[in-house]
Amino acid sequence: MNRLASIKILLVIVSIAMFSCGDDETSIDGTTDGGEQTSAPGGAYIITGSETSFTAAKGGKTVGTASQSIQTVIDAIRTHAAGGDVFIQFGDGTDVLDVGKANVTFSGSGWGTITLLGRITSAVLSGTSAASFTTGTILLDGGVSLNSKADIENTNTTIGIAVHNRSTGTANISGGAVSGVYFAVYNHSAGEVNISGGALSSTASAVYNWAGGKITVSEPTSTKTVISSRASEGTICNFGASSVLEITGGTITGGVYAINNKRTGIVNISGGNISTDNRYAVFNGGGGAVNISGGIISSAGNSSSGYGFAVWNYGAGEVNISNGTLSSTRGISVLNESTGVVNISGGTVTTDSGRAVSNASTGEVNISDGTVSAINGGYAVYNFSTGIITITSPPAVITGNVYP
Repeated sequence: MNRLASIKILLVIVSIAMFSCGDDETSIDGTTDGGEQTSAPGGAYIITGSETSFTAAKGGKTVGTASQSIQTVIDAIRTHAAGGDVFIQFGDGTDVLDVGKANVTFSGSGWGTITLLGRITSAVLSGTSAASFTTGTILLDGGVSLNSKADIENTNTTIGIAVHNRSTGTANISGGAVSGVYFAVYNHSAGEVNISGGALSSTASAVYNWAGGKITVSEPTSTKTVISSRASEGTICNFGASSVLEITGGTITGGVYAINNKRTGIVNISGGNISTDNRYAVFNGGGGAVNISGGIISSAGNSSSGYGFAVWNYGAGEVNISNGTLSSTRGISVLNESTGVVNISGGTVTTDSGRAVSNASTGEVNISDGTVSAINGGYAVYNFSTGIITITSPPAVITGNVYP
């Protein structure tokens, strides 16, 4: 072969390589650069079947024995992978894998990194009470962790949980639609849940942090995170006495509560858009702490519910606001209801015709910086009872009526 022909062949090879590296290239984790779920990558375990009979295949070859229960198939994948990383796709890429009243459990040793793709639904009963919830469509136990971009659903109308992290492992959800009639995600113990993409929804709380674990909600630039619920206990409920909820991004909407820090846990908000059209966007119900350093927090009251509250410090807890935008329509943007403390050192707190900041009892409110304002005859600052409000202005900017 002469030199000119060799050069031509080389140019063809280079051009083919360049053409195959476009912006929408599917990566090894089965997603495009935009973070959307796609088909499983090469080498994935693909599970097909329905109700009680399932088969896993890899590279077109059956793994284990065909036509088995869903858990037998999962265990066969663990044995076959021999500790290696696995991609597991539920369904053929089009149809939903219906496992009936069964569930999928990842537990014990022998697992590498697990990544879930595809679509799965179950009607398994997850338990009878919060302390005794035992399962979910996907159950993590024994310290196992996983990554999920899958659509995961639980349709049990009594108590249905889609993703249940029962132990000390970590569940990373970066895509897919996750929904449960009771909870979309339930963090039962000291484990972690990281939500960085996808759409989570439930008729009860979409995300529930039961014990001393940590939940983080974020929204990287390549993804979208939406969490919604109309539940009376909160779209995200931080229940445990030492539970931590970290919100750096995403859209969280609620009915009665968007965020409910129910006991003595900690909630840190540095970004995202948190709102309710009924009552409380952020509710600090016990002796816990809510720290707000960014984000948009808003509440709109309506004719049936009355006032809307962006932040309500209900008990003996503490709310610290150093940045962010807080607003209310037909309501109170920041309410200190009882003996707790509210410190405002920055950010913007506004209301239209209600009260921007209100101290309703014997608690303490300190405004050292930031902008607090009310329009349409509303009150920027309102001290309703015998509590103490301390305003340092300047640097704080107070616009509107102040009472008394």
